[in-house]
Amino acid sequence: MKTILSDRKLGDIYLFESMFDGDFSHRVQEQMDQIKWLNHKIKVYGRYVKEPREVAFYGNRGVQYSYSGQRLNACEWLPIFRELKDSLDLKLGTYYNSVLVNRYRDGHDYMGWHSDNEKELGKNPIISSVSFGSPRDFILRLKKDHTQKIKIHLKNGDLLVMGDLIQDLWEHSLPKRLKVTEARLNLTFRTIEQS
Repeated sequence: MKTILSDRKLGDIYLFESMFDGDFSHRVQEQMDQIKWLNHKIKVYGRYVKEPREVAFYGNRGVQYSYSGQRLNACEWLPIFRELKDSLDLKLGTYYNSVLVNRYRDGHDYMGWHSDNEKELGKNPIISSVSFGSPRDFILRLKKDHTQKIKIHLKNGDLLVMGDLIQDLWEHSLPKRLKVTEARLNLTFRTIEQS
């Protein structure tokens, strides 16, 4: 485990490099045909634009997640996603009930600056992000001072854990990388509070 940030005033970020090996990555990528991909419009700065990636949402029965003007109902867990969730829960002491699956088809797909701070994630959510496929840069910047940035090069099998205060104080993005020709799959495990 590599500590990227551990500060009671700024939050916690931990990187577990090569947490999942190549065989596991291959097993995950074999499931891509079973995934129910969405490519809808999201609300950005008051207007709707086509989301620059494909997404899917899986989780426990009845779990719903809203972001950028979209409301997603969880599809039933695929066995490989359930296996990943159980592995993370055991290692981290979490209890995740959903995963947002993001597919960046190549370096033209990206995600702009945002925080995962939707109210159904609760206060100071712990979000675990697992990367498979092509390496990509993941960048965070402090909301109050955009010159304060952290750049993390996420590779196949890496696990990034964002904890206390990160979603309140920081924004993150996955910028375009036009030289990247291969796909990246990112699974962000989260616990959604249900009413």
